[in-house]
Amino acid sequence: MDQERLFATLGKQKKAILFDLLQDAYEAMNTEQRRHVFGEFAEQELQSANINGRELLDRIQHFHRDSLNGVYYAPSISTPKISGISRKRLRNGSTFWEIV
Repeated sequence: MDQERLFATLGKQKKAILFDLLQDAYEAMNTEQRRHVFGEFAEQELQSANINGRELLDRIQHFHRDSLNGVYYAPSISTPKISGISRKRLRNGSTFWEIV
């Protein structure tokens, strides 16, 4: 492949075409190649991220409380309405569900 001709042709392309080509190139690369070519841009993005630690912690704690309260989970299913599943209790007191 002739590098000069390639880049002369690329220089005439629209940004959208170049961006698509860049995405295809990224997909064709392994992790080491991606870091070599794009690493500087990824680091710039991380450095420019303005993270408020207090706000982030508050959001995490809010999620944790909601999660413990079942906000993100479907309502419990009444087992008698489900055929083919039975609840089993082991001698040690633990419970598991068995598909029959």
